[in-house]
Amino acid sequence: MILSGVTVDVNPGDLILIAEESKEAKRVVKVTRDAARGETRVDLHEDPPDPPPFRMPLWPPWPIGIFLTDRPNLTDTLVASNILGFSWRQDDLHALAIVHRWSLPALTINLGRQAAHRPVAPDHGVFAFRQRAAIFGHNAPKWLSLPTTQRGQGNAYPDDWDSSPPKLADEEPGTRAIYLDRTYPEVIKGSWVVLESQYRHKIYRVEETGETSRAEFALSGKTTRLQLDSDDGFSDFTLRNTTAYVQSEKLELADLPILEPVEGASVTLDRTYFGLKIGQKVALTGTRADLDGVVETEVLTTPT
Repeated sequence: MILSGVTVDVNPGDLILIAEESKEAKRVVKVTRDAARGETRVDLHEDPPDPPPFRMPLWPPWPIGIFLTDRPNLTDTLVASNILGFSWRQDDLHALAIVHRWSLPALTINLGRQAAHRPVAPDHGVFAFRQRAAIFGHNAPKWLSLPTTQRGQGNAYPDDWDSSPPKLADEEPGTRAIYLDRTYPEVIKGSWVVLESQYRHKIYRVEETGETSRAEFALSGKTTRLQLDSDDGFSDFTLRNTTAYVQSEKLELADLPILEPVEGASVTLDRTYFGLKIGQKVALTGTRADLDGVVETEVLTTPT
């Protein structure tokens, strides 16, 4: 994946969460920084499939734009709700701007900016984890090493935490809480958590967080208590063999380059150009896809 910027704090071995409708946690195997482009390429442990070729449909499946009868001001909200996401003939959109006395340069700039920076849901995107935490009790002494007066039925430590995988939390059923090995004040409500053992991992969201003192497993100390959105898979993890990836931070993705050659009877321009007219001559200049290094120009006419 391509991230924006060259100072992104992502390194080989980090765990990256890709969250959309489905969620995947993948390990970073290579990081390449491109100062000229201001981008960082991150290779993951599985090579994802190539994206489909970019094709702008000749007739976009968007509703036809409606000519506004009142005189609204040109704002971000108006452009997002009444212009973007609709199919406009250029003459109609140009006339709409003239009638309502909108600045054509301002409308052009705003259309390009909003189209390039479409909002993403807060829980969608690519996330890096800034902390690796252990579970409270991971460094507890072996249960069999305790004096016999302290272990066994009715004693201080009746449960053999070495021979059977304990739960991550010993609270009432349904609390879905885990305790980290120390305090992590940067972990906030709504952030992501990945629990990982040698053979599996599970992805959760933080519903509540707080600091508390805990005394168990012949240990005591301040811990961070995380209430998670689910306890699915808790039984797959143990105190000693679980790593919690916490303090998720959303990363900014860069625009994906379009590498396919220009072909067919239409081209998609990088922004809105209100000066184009029907029947106008257009010069298309570029490097030939079938003859590297050779630049040619072709003069075409927009259809009438």
